[in-house]
Amino acid sequence: MALLTGTNTDATTPYVITGTNEDTGTEGWRAFDGSKAAGNGYYTTNTAGNKTLKIDFGNGNAKLAIKYILYAVLDNSFDSPADFTVDGSNNDTDWTTLDTKTGVALTDSGEGNSLSVTFSNTTAYRYYRILVTATKNARNYCSIGEFELYSADAGGNLDLTSKIW
Repeated sequence: MALLTGTNTDATTPYVITGTNEDTGTEGWRAFDGSKAAGNGYYTTNTAGNKTLKIDFGNGNAKLAIKYILYAVLDNSFDSPADFTVDGSNNDTDWTTLDTKTGVALTDSGEGNSLSVTFSNTTAYRYYRILVTATKNARNYCSIGEFELYSADAGGNLDLTSKIW
């Protein structure tokens, strides 16, 4: 597992992370950095419209995801995703919806701070994204503490020891 240590434009990072309306100091890559510390994560600016957080594994590096865990920013779940889809693509244009959620209400801490979902998927994708259409408190901000993707083992079973990023 490689942790992202630079900005989403840093050539030394293994993948490209982009987020809609990233706020300075809380760029999209922070939702993939492995830190669940209070205040760490991806935050958007106060801008109307859908929010997208996307990871690009690079040409020839498609991954087969079958599980995700979405974490609210610790001690700040106010603007966490409520209505969203998790999608995959191999060309960054045509997206396949892998999971849809509505009415999610993550909490600031404890067991309600995360949402863990296993979904059916048989296609490896180069790109994965979370497309947020509404947040917990219906504001123009959005925040995601961590977004983890997991793969299947050779037998097609969930491999919890292997994040795909």
